[in-house]
Amino acid sequence: MVVLTFVVIVGISAVGYADKSISSFSLAPLYFLPLALSALIHPLRISLALSVVCLGLHDLLGQVRDAGVSHITKDATALLGYIFVVIVVNQLGTQRRRLAEVAEKQATSLPAKSSWPRKYSRAFCLVRFPRCLDLSSLPECTQPR
Repeated sequence: MVVLTFVVIVGISAVGYADKSISSFSLAPLYFLPLALSALIHPLRISLALSVVCLGLHDLLGQVRDAGVSHITKDATALLGYIFVVIVVNQLGTQRRRLAEVAEKQATSLPAKSSWPRKYSRAFCLVRFPRCLDLSSLPECTQPR
């Protein structure tokens, strides 16, 4: 988890540095990648705080714009996009963890029920006859026990 947190921080820093270096167009959509990773590994409130930090970094390091209504609209749209992605990815991660817990519970309870498949699986096996060499007559070459 520490390594992935470091990857998120490095990813946000790299996008911020690239956003500062390139002034011809906005690199704000690249913040989605580290935010999505953060939403998978961190609680929701931390990822939401990081989305606000990413918006602040984009305003500080991005291209200089007018402080008009269009600037506020673009920032609000970017922030809503960040929040939407963070919430969706966080919910997917929560569902993944729940399914992993259910699968682990079922895997631990499986040995108690494992005598049934061994006992009855042989009754349903198909037996091959040695005289059938090709698979073209498969129904004649197999029969249930």
